[in-house]
Amino acid sequence: MRALVILCAASALLATAAIAGPVVRARPANRHRPSPSPLRLDGRLAAAGSRLCKSLRVPAQSVTELSCQALQRAVRSGPYPFLWQMTQVINATLIAGSNAPRSARQKYASQVYASLHHYAHPSFSTGLTAAAAGGLHYYDDDAWAGLDLIEAYNQSGQRQLLQAAAGVLTYQRTGEWRPSDPPDQHMYPGGIYWNANRRFRALNATAATAQLALEVYQGTHARGDLALGKQEYSWARQVLGNTNGLYRERVDPGGTVEGNGEDNGNGFMIGAGVLLYRATHDKQYLDQAVQTAKASVSHFTTPMLEYTCPAYNASYFANLAGLHHVGKASSQSLKAYAKWVTEHTDAHTGVFSAPHYHCHAPSPQAGAVGTLSLRAVG
Repeated sequence: MRALVILCAASALLATAAIAGPVVRARPANRHRPSPSPLRLDGRLAAAGSRLCKSLRVPAQSVTELSCQALQRAVRSGPYPFLWQMTQVINATLIAGSNAPRSARQKYASQVYASLHHYAHPSFSTGLTAAAAGGLHYYDDDAWAGLDLIEAYNQSGQRQLLQAAAGVLTYQRTGEWRPSDPPDQHMYPGGIYWNANRRFRALNATAATAQLALEVYQGTHARGDLALGKQEYSWARQVLGNTNGLYRERVDPGGTVEGNGEDNGNGFMIGAGVLLYRATHDKQYLDQAVQTAKASVSHFTTPMLEYTCPAYNASYFANLAGLHHVGKASSQSLKAYAKWVTEHTDAHTGVFSAPHYHCHAPSPQAGAVGTLSLRAVG
């Protein structure tokens, strides 16, 4: 499973940049979405997810199982969420189902393909839109969808999922910086834009695309996939990296590097570094991943994570989980955060509720499921 297997010398211009203060989802320029479509899910994804939750190798009626079931109820009751919400729901359920029987995982994987296909217009290689009815393309959201597809492939072996993930990767290439871009975009050539408006080149889009390319490479062995993963990882490291191993958020028009990267963006860089090490056997990539992991564990403490959208925190811990070099520290960090999640989860219903974060349902519930499931499987 991607979530369990995968988990700087920065640019001289950024060497003095520091990460400080609570990390929140970038806004308003970087995370505004149009209103979602009022369409509702047909229930098949939630039904498959519910069967997966029932088959988890955890104690019956445990907070992990109850939380997983609560997430599926949230999905079933709809409305059709934004694409990024759907990717978090799927990601959390895949994390939870990593130790479920293969038959249950395969049925859920089939529904992952069918559900994400609703957003592909007309195919995965032409990108997925932010809402079921259409809208602007967001490269970070598409990368999330691709990562869900490749994880569902890893769990099920269904070739159509690998092909779909490769299709998403094809679309991600349209988000690359180009020499023909306007003059105000010519500082720090490279990177992936946040959305199709092509204004901000963002850590979350670039690092997630790097990890997706390297995940797809494991299934395709296509050298172009490896080259893309290496290229986007290197750009993020050189342009957005800090000397402490953490990353900045984005490059604005005009070339200003600003913001502090979220935990999930740093997690993508950890995952990409590990995958590059496995693909190339170049130890520098592993060393870089370890540096970022250690810095992340020190920086993204439970009090800080309490103020972020829980959906992204689960992905961050998933990328840490397989990096044994920081196993004890990351395990302690996960347990501390999972304790906080448990304290805010109804022991009878599994419903998660906490006061501080700002993100749309069912994303908080998805984050709780992913976190509790990671703790449960050790």
